[in-house]
Amino acid sequence: MKHILKSTIAVILCAVIAVTAIGLDTAYAASKASIKAKFNGKTVTLAKDVNKKPAKPKIKTLTKKWGEPEKTVMDNGVYYLWQNGGSYVAYYISDGPTEDFPDDRTYMRVSIGDKNGSICGIKVGTKKKKADKILKDLGMKEGEFTESDIRITYYYENGKVTSLFVDLENL
Repeated sequence: MKHILKSTIAVILCAVIAVTAIGLDTAYAASKASIKAKFNGKTVTLAKDVNKKPAKPKIKTLTKKWGEPEKTVMDNGVYYLWQNGGSYVAYYISDGPTEDFPDDRTYMRVSIGDKNGSICGIKVGTKKKKADKILKDLGMKEGEFTESDIRITYYYENGKVTSLFVDLENL
């Protein structure tokens, strides 16, 4: 009788251990990696998801964050430029497709050449390994456009980033 009781308790304990060992982990969807640019001490989200086409940033929003830009009206669009030291933001808003340019060529470039800004946490002075890891975590490769026409590129010297920029094409 004692042997049957001990065997039953052992089987129950094994069953409890087996049930608790089964993972009840919740499945999570892939997180959305956003592209953020810091310029003049203010951060703007340029793309909410690196895998989707970003919306055209509104001039009113950018002006509110980064101040009044230099504005140049051209034949087929308007060019806005914010500058501070060795960093700048260039934003060209196309009037739409033309004979010369059948695609809408609206684009934005944020270029960081000094400590006045950062892109996705990468700034001048960041170690190259850390910058590579940040891009890998975003699902991007340095210098290559994503399917959503976003590219982050940086230059480095002695293992540290010396300048970087993000391009958003065909907005």
